[in-house]
Amino acid sequence: MASLNAIFFYLSNKQYETETSENKKRLIRRDAKKFCLQGSFLYYKDGQSMKRVIVTEEERMEVLTEAHAGHFGARRMQEKIGSRFYWRGITQDTLDWV
Repeated sequence: MASLNAIFFYLSNKQYETETSENKKRLIRRDAKKFCLQGSFLYYKDGQSMKRVIVTEEERMEVLTEAHAGHFGARRMQEKIGSRFYWRGITQDTLDWV
């Protein structure tokens, strides 16, 4: 899978970062179909819903802290976060947090 940063760059600039190989370009084009831009935010298209992509560690911590404030168990917290946000490793991060 292409990196989220490469997908964001491709969607926002309609071009690839310099020195991107042909194989990497193919991966970016394929994976970019699962994402879209709205303003300056990247969203993951999950069937009928769209989830905001969280890229930075700081954003992840904010989302986890806010969701945990409701004192939900691990499963409920994971459902709550997963219904609105997307990042690679979201399930493990949520389990580690609780």
